[in-house]
Amino acid sequence: MFRDVIKKCIEEVPGLKVVGTAGDGLELLEFLKKSPADMIILDIAMPHLQGIEVTQQIKKLFPQIKILILTMHKSKEHVFRALSAGADG
Repeated sequence: MFRDVIKKCIEEVPGLKVVGTAGDGLELLEFLKKSPADMIILDIAMPHLQGIEVTQQIKKLFPQIKILILTMHKSKEHVFRALSAGADG
């Protein structure tokens, strides 16, 4: 449900389009092989492949894609790990 709300908010902005959604990190990597994206919004806690790990893989495979981490975790360690993995924000 939260993903649908974020999608709706993005699509209300002129010039922005959601090209797809994925339920976990592995599904996201498979999606990106077929569909280009300019930016990805990830959570740190994801099934099958955590957000930090999928961030590292995306940056290796698709360095031009911007990654925004949106999460409930508040610790500075989570922020540091996400940015160190290659997240742009």
